[in-house]
Amino acid sequence: MLRSPLVLAVLALGSLTLALAACSPSRSATQSGSRPVASPSVIPASSPSAAGARAPLGLPRDARILWLDATANFERIGTRAGLVAMLAKTADAGFTDVVIDVKPLSGEVLFATDFAPRLRTFGGFTRADTFDFVGVSIHEGRRLGMRVHLAANTFSAGHKSFSTGPAYTTRPEWQTTLLASDGTLKPTTAVAQGYSAFVNPARADVQANELALVRDLVARYQPDGFVIDRGRYDNLYSDFSPESRAAFEAWLGRPVANWPSDVMTRSSVPAAPNRGPLFKPWLEWRASIIRGYFERARQTVKAAHPATRFAVYVGAWYPAYYEVGVNWASPDYDPSEDFDWATPTYRTHGYAPLLDFMMTGNYYVEVTPADLAATNTQARLDNVLSNVRDTVYNVESSIRDVARKVRGATVVVPSLYVEQYKDAGKPEHYARALRKALDMTGSVMVFDLVHLERNPALWESTRAALRDFPPGRATPY
Repeated sequence: MLRSPLVLAVLALGSLTLALAACSPSRSATQSGSRPVASPSVIPASSPSAAGARAPLGLPRDARILWLDATANFERIGTRAGLVAMLAKTADAGFTDVVIDVKPLSGEVLFATDFAPRLRTFGGFTRADTFDFVGVSIHEGRRLGMRVHLAANTFSAGHKSFSTGPAYTTRPEWQTTLLASDGTLKPTTAVAQGYSAFVNPARADVQANELALVRDLVARYQPDGFVIDRGRYDNLYSDFSPESRAAFEAWLGRPVANWPSDVMTRSSVPAAPNRGPLFKPWLEWRASIIRGYFERARQTVKAAHPATRFAVYVGAWYPAYYEVGVNWASPDYDPSEDFDWATPTYRTHGYAPLLDFMMTGNYYVEVTPADLAATNTQARLDNVLSNVRDTVYNVESSIRDVARKVRGATVVVPSLYVEQYKDAGKPEHYARALRKALDMTGSVMVFDLVHLERNPALWESTRAALRDFPPGRATPY
């Protein structure tokens, strides 16, 4: 996931594309509760009620997780000896779980498969093909008493800084089409903004390839968990391809006369487009696409290895998350009561009940509401265009806000971005944030190993907090 994430509160099958729309109920079907007949060539989506009825596998509510980014740690854990030593250090510090990133944002992967190119060299370091990075991670992590989860950047298939990945090479037709700042439609590789080259989540061939990759990975390695990262749209201005137009029209039940102006046009304020009459339905349709993918991904994981937990990493900043087409809340939470961008039926696309656990990026330098009031800092979100200033934009309040929106539908693990505390000149806030998360929930995810390695004092802060908050303590959530 290595992102300059949000940062900060101071900082197979092109022909199946249109058939994918049949997997998501039309707007009228969603409102009436009826279900359209899906094309037999498309994986049918399960209904929200069926998804919510299953018993989640779950994760212990006192899990302490360390994330290991694929490229930032490519050389550091690029040999068996280096990986074994780092996992031992992680377990010794008190972590109970690790997330091993095996598909970075370039769309390349760290294992051999027929469904994505293998990343062999990064930053001048080449890994040996004989080194089974994923297999060793799972074996050694479990030997040390930790659970091992594998993570994949789902809808990112290219790295703009290096012009690498399938979006540039083998699958340029998959890349997302953006409504650019000049008001024209452009493929993402022609737009400098951001560093991830996203593909279009609404394409059936994109989803089919990703699900095949997930099936191969989970069946082969049988990890303790599979984690979706970047399971979303690029930003508010994605995707305006002909394929998305046709799928949206099918969902809407009528043609869109003026594309994309009936949805939106760009304004002089990047975060505030001019809303067309179909703006809110279009937001709901995108959320239905993402939820539909999560349904299929869960089914794929459980079919490949039922004991593997199905999980996600998302940002905790729900007020702006509609911009990337995601509703990670419970369907019991109605965002239309709080936000003017949500339709009354937007809530039906909340995917929290599909998850065995969810990691939320509580990526704020300020730890408490008092901190936020004192610094009067405005959040800036990576790949999210709103500069939404909200009282929940501190670690404590955001944990409460996530709980209010998830409503017990899944286990939530608050997550911290280590480097932002150093960048903000407030490294002491990291220890406070870590202790706040553990005190409130008993659990935490720390992103990332690389930042602890660059700041040895923060390793010590982490060890101390995990020691002082032993597993099993009663917590408010």
